[in-house]
Amino acid sequence: MDFWRRAAGKSKPDRVRNERIQNFMGVKHRKSEDIKINQLKWYGHVQRMEESRIPKKILNWTPQGKRKRGRPRWSWRGGIDGDIRTGGIDENLWTDRDQWKLEIKRRRRTL
Repeated sequence: MDFWRRAAGKSKPDRVRNERIQNFMGVKHRKSEDIKINQLKWYGHVQRMEESRIPKKILNWTPQGKRKRGRPRWSWRGGIDGDIRTGGIDENLWTDRDQWKLEIKRRRRTL
């Protein structure tokens, strides 16, 4: 957001809300949304790989042993699973590349 604020010529002491700066600059979507979309694309890409490929092995790997005390860390896979659930995407849709791409495009419009 700091980039948009500087591009608009506003500073924090001006006390202009982020939403107003985004409207003023014509921002249609946030970078965090772009990151989520790219993560979903990568997830589908890796899921379609053969089981012997290293990225697929790493994605499906579960570490052994005990976790540290405290709140469990949020994993990349947990975030993807959450995005799939909240986006209403069928979990096995990644098998069909074209359908997966269409669903991700649909999700971008709803964000």
